[in-house]
Amino acid sequence: MLQMVQFIQQFLNQQNQQNQQQSWGAFLQTFSGENQQDPVAWLRDYNAAAEANGWNNVRKLQVVPAYLRSTAAEWYQSLRQDNPGFITTWVAGLNGNANNFEDRFLRRFRTAAMIEAWTIELEQRVQGPNETVEQYVTVLQKLFTRVEGYNEAQRTRKFISGLTRDLYIMVQSTHDGTFQNAIDRAKRCKMTLMAGKNKNVSNYVLSPIWSGVITNVKDVKLNSRDRKAK
Repeated sequence: MLQMVQFIQQFLNQQNQQNQQQSWGAFLQTFSGENQQDPVAWLRDYNAAAEANGWNNVRKLQVVPAYLRSTAAEWYQSLRQDNPGFITTWVAGLNGNANNFEDRFLRRFRTAAMIEAWTIELEQRVQGPNETVEQYVTVLQKLFTRVEGYNEAQRTRKFISGLTRDLYIMVQSTHDGTFQNAIDRAKRCKMTLMAGKNKNVSNYVLSPIWSGVITNVKDVKLNSRDRKAK
């Protein structure tokens, strides 16, 4: 009886795993390497699907040919024919293995034309008037991933220079030079600006100095009116 229960449980687990694979297989798009298909986005989606499916790097390498089409499939097959040991790992790893799929794939399909277009988009990108800091950061992060070559200082400078005018003034003079700190500062400054807009001027408590200034201005206006009346 116990053996029968174990057999049924194992069968159900296998069925569940197959259903997950079929679901992700239907969801994940194939990659052809044509019509300006984004190789960075596709590789990101493939890795996400593999993680959800419980695939390790060995399994990723075994499965990936099934998702390559047209030019990409021909590229992969030609490498296998020319050199059977052409790709031995999915990522470079600690030993810096150059024959890994991700690096070879991106070197082939992340073209110079794509990089130039992404670079121009990155250089021209600024925060929109109705765009949140989080939305602005998300777009920049995607472009940094595609272009590469931007160090910490360059990413920070690009982020700050593209902020709206009020945020730029506030963040430029207060951040510590790191990208994450500049992002955190921008978020806090935005909250401060939003809080200021929601407050009425009458809610602020004036210091004695400013109260005196306002009183003197009112007195000057009254004296001026009295002289005109005479």
